[in-house]
Amino acid sequence: MTSNARKALSLNSFGKRIGEHFIRSHLKECASEAGIQKNVYPHMFRASCITHLLNKDINLLTVQHHAGHRDFRTTMKYNRSTQQQMKSQIERAFVIKSEMIAEDRAKAVFDKYLWGEITMSELNKLLEVMQPKDINPNSEFTGYV
Repeated sequence: MTSNARKALSLNSFGKRIGEHFIRSHLKECASEAGIQKNVYPHMFRASCITHLLNKDINLLTVQHHAGHRDFRTTMKYNRSTQQQMKSQIERAFVIKSEMIAEDRAKAVFDKYLWGEITMSELNKLLEVMQPKDINPNSEFTGYV
């Protein structure tokens, strides 16, 4: 077996790599047999994998690294939210901010940065404001805690 064949994901009956044409036509045939009328192609697996990872709230930088993208914006192009996720995000936007836990507020602010709604400078300022401040032990509140 050649070193090239050892690295192959799948081999044909002759021990050779299967080609792109075979994969593409076999995928279309399987989709047709399954009753799928949508145009299918191998890249859909990559897009689906990235989308599912993002929809499961896997860290964006982890997904970016997994996908081999240099820029997170390329990774975000694959993100396709489900109806349930969009509903949840819209509801979260209308929740009274005091009802949100700190982690949710930070995530909402970071989402705004990812979607280009705020700059890095604005992100840093907002996150700084949201961080709990240390109480000065010599303050007037000493003894009341």
